[in-house]
Amino acid sequence: MSANKVTLSYLAPFSFKYYRRFGYEQVFNHLQYSLDNKNIPAFRPRVNQGHVTRGKMKDHLPEVVQIYEQTSKNGLMGGLLRDMWWWDYLPLKNKWLTGVYYDEEEQVSGYVIYELTQEQLVVKEMIYATNTAFEHLLSFIFNHKNSVRKFIFDSPDPTYHGSLLSEPYVLDARVVPYMMVRIVDIKDFLLRYPYVKKDFEPFVFGIEDQNLPQNSGLWELSSKKGMVKVNKLSDLAADYPEKITIQELTKALFGTEKMKTIVMEGKADLSFETATLVDDILVNEPPKLVDYF
Repeated sequence: MSANKVTLSYLAPFSFKYYRRFGYEQVFNHLQYSLDNKNIPAFRPRVNQGHVTRGKMKDHLPEVVQIYEQTSKNGLMGGLLRDMWWWDYLPLKNKWLTGVYYDEEEQVSGYVIYELTQEQLVVKEMIYATNTAFEHLLSFIFNHKNSVRKFIFDSPDPTYHGSLLSEPYVLDARVVPYMMVRIVDIKDFLLRYPYVKKDFEPFVFGIEDQNLPQNSGLWELSSKKGMVKVNKLSDLAADYPEKITIQELTKALFGTEKMKTIVMEGKADLSFETATLVDDILVNEPPKLVDYF
């Protein structure tokens, strides 16, 4: 991958321990909610406008692709920009159904992709551009409560949202480890990273990468008016007091863990001041990935 100028690699592991040997790290988690049909709350959209049309995913691809690409312009938090071949592949691989929400002007502003069996309904993906679209799609899903016994929401957002229910005790929620990430070219990745600050003073830290020596060394990072500079000062980092492995750095860069947490847990040799500086410039929201491959 390095020889082919690949910057970033995602991987679905059969064993997390095995692929950590190659510099991959687990950064994506899903939060899977499970709710019995008897506990589905009475719910109606506050705005009674628009409608949801259901059907097979393959029959609604144009509408689904449209709203996905529209919302992806605001950022995907680690998700994929899907090529058309991937969209065509998804309904071939899976027996998925869709509910597409059209607003009062017949414009697509949301969709839900789900799997339906005799026993349960599993929500695979829900994308919406407005809160009205979200409420109508949720109502559409809940309207299946007389058809199935259980509802499962497979959410790529690992942040708990059970408080949306008036009685969260009826909801089971569990974190499911998902995909792994490997930063192949750390310099290119740091140059293209969406820092939350346009200006920060230069600071130096060491990176240790046992598999890709070109990533190992002392690195200087700075930004002025949004112009990021990444300079490698030395190939050696072992004797430098401020250093971190490529895997722990990956978790911080992706927002899976804050750098201060990584340091407090003894997983990186960085000062509290450096860790605070890093947290101030990095995206601190957890990453979200739906696509599994």
